[in-house]
Amino acid sequence: MTAPGSYNPDTGLTSAPTFADVTLPCEIGPVSAERTLRLFGSITLRANIVRLQRQFTGAYAEVKVNGKPYEVLRQIDHDGGSGFTGLYIKEKVS
Repeated sequence: MTAPGSYNPDTGLTSAPTFADVTLPCEIGPVSAERTLRLFGSITLRANIVRLQRQFTGAYAEVKVNGKPYEVLRQIDHDGGSGFTGLYIKEKVS
């Protein structure tokens, strides 16, 4: 999560934003080839779906699973009763 910088009127300076690592409980599973084709137009893309228990409204710079960085392909916010956030992710290739 990111906390924006704040303005200090005494010095006339704005502090830099601060970043914090946040660990959230979630469920992770693979996306089928058929669904990957329908959503992203490719069956060779190895995507996973991450389901968070609650809706996540904060900002994030990156997503890590077991210490590995992942790219967020799409975020889905379900606010119709269930109130959870889903992320389609794929592993970043260095």
